[in-house]
Amino acid sequence: MSLVADFIKRFEGYAKRLKTGHCTTYLCSAKVLTIGYGSTGRGVAPGVIWSHAQASKRFEQDLQQFAQGVYALSPVLHFETEGRQAAIISFAYNCGLTAYKNSSLRRAVNRLDWPEAQRQLMRWTRAGGRVVKGLENRRRAECALIDL
Repeated sequence: MSLVADFIKRFEGYAKRLKTGHCTTYLCSAKVLTIGYGSTGRGVAPGVIWSHAQASKRFEQDLQQFAQGVYALSPVLHFETEGRQAAIISFAYNCGLTAYKNSSLRRAVNRLDWPEAQRQLMRWTRAGGRVVKGLENRRRAECALIDL
């Protein structure tokens, strides 16, 4: 699997696992209905249950959609390291393409100002109005990918 897929799966996890190995929907710390490897949106409703295969397939589809969106918003990333690409795709997967599109992070990436991009990443550590340790850890890890 690719660096970005492995990285995102590590932070998203396979949640909310049932004893059968399937997963069901839950509210994440940002109060967004989520299933599997962080999937949201279409097909994600209260009480939905997916098999691991369904969750994996949806993850691959979502990852492709977010990667395409990030490259459209920041074409300069095509020429950057795999680590930098993974960091920004991970951010967009976690926070959404609209958040990335409207962010100072995107402006820093498009200027190739990687120290500023790292500073901007660290601003995104809150969910539900509070700092979340898991988001702090993820943002630090994304910053580390930028330096790979």
